[in-house]
Amino acid sequence: MKGGQVGLFRDPALTSSIVKCHSRRTSPEPSRLKLLKASPMLMVLYSTGMRNAEMRGLQVTDIDSRSMPIHIQRGKGGRNRYVPLSATLLETLRVYWRWMKPKTWLFPGTIAGWRADKPITPKVVWDACQYAATCAQIEKRVSAHGLVWTAQVAKKALADRPSGRFDPHWSADFLRDVARISVFKDGPSLVREFLEQHGIVMVVEPALSAWLDGAAMMCRDVPVIAVTLRHDRLDNFWFVVMHELVHLFKHLGTEAMSFYDDLDSDDQADPKEVEADKLAGEILIPSDEWRTSPASRLRSADAANHLAQHLRIHPAIVAGKIRKTYKDYRVLSGLVGQGEVRKHFPEFQE
Repeated sequence: MKGGQVGLFRDPALTSSIVKCHSRRTSPEPSRLKLLKASPMLMVLYSTGMRNAEMRGLQVTDIDSRSMPIHIQRGKGGRNRYVPLSATLLETLRVYWRWMKPKTWLFPGTIAGWRADKPITPKVVWDACQYAATCAQIEKRVSAHGLVWTAQVAKKALADRPSGRFDPHWSADFLRDVARISVFKDGPSLVREFLEQHGIVMVVEPALSAWLDGAAMMCRDVPVIAVTLRHDRLDNFWFVVMHELVHLFKHLGTEAMSFYDDLDSDDQADPKEVEADKLAGEILIPSDEWRTSPASRLRSADAANHLAQHLRIHPAIVAGKIRKTYKDYRVLSGLVGQGEVRKHFPEFQE
């Protein structure tokens, strides 16, 4: 992601240079003050994986700069534990401490606008997330974990740049070639290789929240689609991939550098989401083929297999279309490829 303002996730490691360049001794501008407050909180969440409430409860004495752990007191289940303190995070916290000089709580709260001896509230973290999202040109409202997930995706994307060259021009034929990879038994892993050969990075990153299916973004001019695989089904996987590819080709640009999608919601308010749904569905199963196929009238495995064979796509895609069209998710449950996606990716292997 990129933009005119400093983007918190322009560097996938969220380096402390973001804080340094906005920590001048002279009276900072309001935006710099916001960034100086937001960056350390989000970096703690990103670097350690601790929970929001655990971060808010950190005290200055919990940071051990010598042996490099962070002591989490009364975490989940009321238990104490330790998490590693990276050198990058330590430097960021040092810059933050020199400016804020917290005494008890690492991130002190306020009362009536004055600093108080109490931890920050969840609203402070929420506001920091929205400011960071604005800096990173993320249009949708996101949580702290949504920003952390974005950083993980960016880190993976930049660590494994594609070998091929990306052609940004819209091509329905290219996307149909992607759809036809679904017929192979190892289609989910093959499509990642295929996209990489065409200059697109496909990142598999499990979701930190329940609402996210996938995303499309530009990361240092590298086109990226990311999938969470929260639904371990072939029909869902191929629709998410196609939906994000439509965003990549049609919608990413100067006005929007990223899209985040919950495909279980029926978002009719955003015309870009409506178009992505429509085009993804049309690429996978053209409407004229659907109308003339028995699958549009019969909720049967034979009808689904017949249309899939004709279109050279996986039957799970047709089964998913039938289930969604009739809003009957009890039918063809054995044909949607349940449990047939995550097994192809090491990110989900124990």
